[in-house]
Amino acid sequence: PDTSPLIVYNGSWADSNHNDTDWSMYVNGTFHATQQWGASATLIFNGSAVYVFGARRVNHNLYTTTLDGASTTQDGQSNTFIFNSSLFSATNLGGHQHDLVFQNMFTSSAAPFVDVDYMVITSGDGNAQTQSTDVWLDDGAHNITYSDGWDTSPNGFETEYYMNTMHRTNVNGASATLLFNGNAVTVYGATSTDYGLFSVSLDGSDPPLVLNGSAPVFRAQNMLYYAGGLSDDLHKLTFTNTNGSWFDLDKFVVSTWPTLPTNVSTSQVPFPSSSNTTDVPKATASNAVDTNQRDTPVPAASKIE
Repeated sequence: PDTSPLIVYNGSWADSNHNDTDWSMYVNGTFHATQQWGASATLIFNGSAVYVFGARRVNHNLYTTTLDGASTTQDGQSNTFIFNSSLFSATNLGGHQHDLVFQNMFTSSAAPFVDVDYMVITSGDGNAQTQSTDVWLDDGAHNITYSDGWDTSPNGFETEYYMNTMHRTNVNGASATLLFNGNAVTVYGATSTDYGLFSVSLDGSDPPLVLNGSAPVFRAQNMLYYAGGLSDDLHKLTFTNTNGSWFDLDKFVVSTWPTLPTNVSTSQVPFPSSSNTTDVPKATASNAVDTNQRDTPVPAASKIE
């Protein structure tokens, strides 16, 4: 979702402004909007494809999307409001790390807005018929190791967590490590007003990725981290609380596909071409929320929101 710490907003962005009479038209009622020229949203990800969804409205204008240094400028203006619209897509990406920057570049002061509703990352072998096996791990799973400084005390919202449990800490430097074999991993936890910075290191990555769990309201089961395109080897994923604000972990989803792509190339197909989005359904308020299942096969091109 647009509220995930994986999306880093630079400049002035409004988080789910309910003064906007059309706020409920966005998936789950959340969106990030800006009217500042040059304001950007950055997503660093591992995956085989990426999609950006938002609205096209009369007061929207030009925006630029830069993926791994290659930029495309498009127009988000529409006299007829279009919500849940594909603003950018790129497919056939390699499994290595990618950088996507979505930036407001309006040319008319009468139409200064752009917004982000959600982004989709896909992983797998590129074949929508290939099924993955997803293993859901609660925060107390045996292959998750916690340092000193964590507790499992209820925070008043325990019923909103997966299996009604979570591990939380407000100790600077407290860490948690997951060891797993899989081709992708998704990690969920809460974000809130008194949450702050945390770092993520996958297989000893240096420097680690630093993300911000701060949010204007409490949001449970938010996607904190995702990585795809991983080898079948054993992987080590470490989270560290970096500033002493609250941070919690709720669940981990490890995905495995029968095969991974061996020959991939990078291509970019900007909106409005529809050929690259047929296998990626748009989110709705119902299908944007993960269900609590274990060992569930899903398509290789499934979206991670």
